[in-house]
Amino acid sequence: MHALRLLLILPTPAAPASCAEVVAPVDAPPIRSPQAVHTILAHRFRGLSVVEIGTRNGDGVACWAHFAKTVTAVEMDKRYCQRLRERQSAAGAAAFDVVCSPFPSGWSAHSAWSQTDVFTWWVGGDGNKKLLKQLTNSSSRFAAHAEAVILFDTRYNIDLLSWNALRPWAKWTRSAQIRLHRAYMYSVAATHLELAPRAHTDTLTRL
Repeated sequence: MHALRLLLILPTPAAPASCAEVVAPVDAPPIRSPQAVHTILAHRFRGLSVVEIGTRNGDGVACWAHFAKTVTAVEMDKRYCQRLRERQSAAGAAAFDVVCSPFPSGWSAHSAWSQTDVFTWWVGGDGNKKLLKQLTNSSSRFAAHAEAVILFDTRYNIDLLSWNALRPWAKWTRSAQIRLHRAYMYSVAATHLELAPRAHTDTLTRL
């Protein structure tokens, strides 16, 4: 069984190219992560094959498609899938793939499984444990270097607890705040972990 390297990403100071330059967002924080966060991930995803689980209206993937080798949106909600299809058709050269089904059931037959470099999501709390378990149980099916990129909003206790539970395996950890407007600060934490197969059970137990 391959090890799953787990990367929980955090915004850092603004990169030269911004997602705001290429994407007209549909959603607004805190419904989704800020465009500043998407920008940081975009540079991390440059040249990689990326799968986002739970894409909603696709503000993130619409940006990452300008940077990544391939981007796939996995979304089970039919309303969001319709919007994703519309954005996909209008994306031109920066197009992304759309899988309209739950993860991993509808994804299991997708040819890109073994070619994915990064799985990413922001679902919060117990959802992190569920998705990590699904990935680790299927780790023989994806590349040995595959990573998971998980966002945490540390204003919420359920996210903070999940993040803290994973930090013992961190190669590095950092946090940042992004001011969206005068009254609202968006706090995100990120941790980079490399999980050996024998550590999977202990890690998931801590979540």
